[in-house]
Amino acid sequence: MTINSKGFAPSAIVGMVLVACVILFAGWYVYESGKEDKPAESAKSADSSVNDNQTAQEDSKPALKVITEVDLLLQRPGDGSKMPIVTPKSFVTFIESKLGAFECDFDEFPEGGYTISKISDEFIGGSLSSCGGGAAIVWFLDASGWQELGYQSPVPCSELVASKIPSDFLAECYDDADAESILGNPNGPL
Repeated sequence: MTINSKGFAPSAIVGMVLVACVILFAGWYVYESGKEDKPAESAKSADSSVNDNQTAQEDSKPALKVITEVDLLLQRPGDGSKMPIVTPKSFVTFIESKLGAFECDFDEFPEGGYTISKISDEFIGGSLSSCGGGAAIVWFLDASGWQELGYQSPVPCSELVASKIPSDFLAECYDDADAESILGNPNGPL
C-alpha cells in the first residue's frame, strides 16, 4: 500500500463529501418532517379543544325540541322495533312491557293495539284501541319514568300543568273551577 504524502486520496475526499451530503439530507428531511407534523398536531390539538368545548356546550343546552309525526300500529311484543330512531330508547322499553301485557283477538279487532302518531324526547302522542274500546293517550317522561294520560274528552288544565304536556300533544283542557269552560293548553307549544 502506498501512502500519498500530499494528503488524502481523491476517493477519500469524495467519500467524505458523500457522507456529509447524506447527513445534511437526513437532517433536512427530519427538520422538514417535523415542520409538517407540528402544524397538524397543533391544529389537531386546537380541533380537540374546540370539540371538547362544543360537546360541553351541547351537554349544557336543552335538548332539541323536535316532533316527529308517524303512523304506527303496535300490537305485539317486538313491535317496538318499528319505532323510528328518534324514539327515546326508554320509551321503546316501556311500550314493549305494555305490549307484553296487551291481550286482544287481532282477527276480530285488527286495529287493536297502540297507535303512535307523534314522538319527541319527552312526549309521545297516540291512542289505545283495545278490543271494543279506546282512548287517546299522551305519554310523558317525568323523574320516575314514562307515565300515561289517557282521555276521551278534555282533561283538567291542572293535569296538563303538572305533567307539562305541551299543546302540540293536547291542545285543550277544561278549567278546574268550571268543567264546562274549555281553555287552550296553558303550557303552550313545545
